[in-house]
Amino acid sequence: MPRQATRPSPTLLLTCLCLFLVPCLKAQDLAQIEHRLTDNTSEGWGRSWATKKVLPVYPAEAIARNIQGVVEVGVGINDDGQVIKVRVPPGLHPHLRKAAVAAVKQWEFHPWENKMPPGGYCIFRLTFNFVIEEGAGRVELYNPPWDTPDHRRIRGASGRDRKEWLSWEDATNDD
Repeated sequence: MPRQATRPSPTLLLTCLCLFLVPCLKAQDLAQIEHRLTDNTSEGWGRSWATKKVLPVYPAEAIARNIQGVVEVGVGINDDGQVIKVRVPPGLHPHLRKAAVAAVKQWEFHPWENKMPPGGYCIFRLTFNFVIEEGAGRVELYNPPWDTPDHRRIRGASGRDRKEWLSWEDATNDD
């Protein structure tokens, strides 16, 4: 007698579907919640609100290995002007990442006048230029020439900033 094909129970199908979809939905829900809690502004405005600016300390090992370049850091500040979130692009060199994140966490800002929803924050980027000249390292705020796309990006915020923010790595708890 040939075997009849058995059908999985509806409960089993629903369980499998939930196990597959729930993690995806949670990630989407978290991104939507974070999107609603954030406001964004340009780097230029973010810099102008700073009451305390700290430049990164160039790591000696990075200088010795000739590691240099432009480093962007995403910053999230609360209504009181405190840095509460820090994000960095994936693939950032660990030495430069550590130095930039440590510095950004020390920045302070004027309180935010446009109150955000509870748990909300304003995001913008800070960009540093790590430069080695004649064997000596220095770090400065990145100031590209006025007529370049990089400078336009510093002057104005866009929806691209929020998309990047969500795709960058959370560095808030980096030491």
